[in-house]
Amino acid sequence: MKTILSAFALGYILFAAPAVAQSLAEADEAFLKKAAQANLAEIEAGTLAQEKSTRSDIKQFGQKMVQDHSKTLQELQSLAKTKGVSLPDAPDEAHQALAKQLASASGKEFDAVYVKNAGVADHKAAKQLFESGTKSKDAAVGAFAKKVLPHIEHHLAMAMQLSEKM
Repeated sequence: MKTILSAFALGYILFAAPAVAQSLAEADEAFLKKAAQANLAEIEAGTLAQEKSTRSDIKQFGQKMVQDHSKTLQELQSLAKTKGVSLPDAPDEAHQALAKQLASASGKEFDAVYVKNAGVADHKAAKQLFESGTKSKDAAVGAFAKKVLPHIEHHLAMAMQLSEKM
């Protein structure tokens, strides 16, 4: 009986333990890919805000989003390269749909959709994503998430202030 239990325990260690480690790596890879898509979406939406907004404060916010998220994306691409992760080069489908909506909107409608979605909602989602990233078992991934999280929180606060002004 002991032999059967020992064999079972050894089998678990050999087969289940790598699966746990692999799932952590998969979670880290998923985080990096989602973070890339979020940054790409913010860059695209921020560019549209600079072009289409009727308000100087929203144009300035869009410019800051392009600058900050471009820098973050570069750091993310460097990290992903060291981890052997291939990142997407376009936002996810939901953000592509938002970009189309923003591209076809104008005036106050554009401003409202941009601030509500690319500003407040996306930064709330990014905050949750990066909070989960801070819990990574991979030291470099966790450090990256911890470094970026305060910037996301600042962007969210800025977007909420814009939303209150509207």
